[in-house]
Amino acid sequence: FNVAEKSMIGIVSQVLGVSVQEVAERVKELGDLGTVLEAGGLTHTAQELSVNEVYTALCAIEEVSGPGSTDVKAALTVELLKKLSPRSGKYVIRIMLG
Repeated sequence: FNVAEKSMIGIVSQVLGVSVQEVAERVKELGDLGTVLEAGGLTHTAQELSVNEVYTALCAIEEVSGPGSTDVKAALTVELLKKLSPRSGKYVIRIMLG
């Protein structure tokens, strides 16, 4: 996916509505960015996405390239994570970071 952990910290901060610094501190505490998202207290109602829908979204993120691709990947990732439950989001982050 070619998404750096630093970029993913920014993405998680957008999803949770907290500062990048707060997410970075939580990563140090919990040891895993996916766990930070899961424990972050998301209050939205997750959509019932199928495995195929998540896979399709991940493929779309992977295919983005060229100038400005980092911002597009971030926007698509935020959109996907906001649709998922915290636990599902945790595993999507782990998949994307390798």
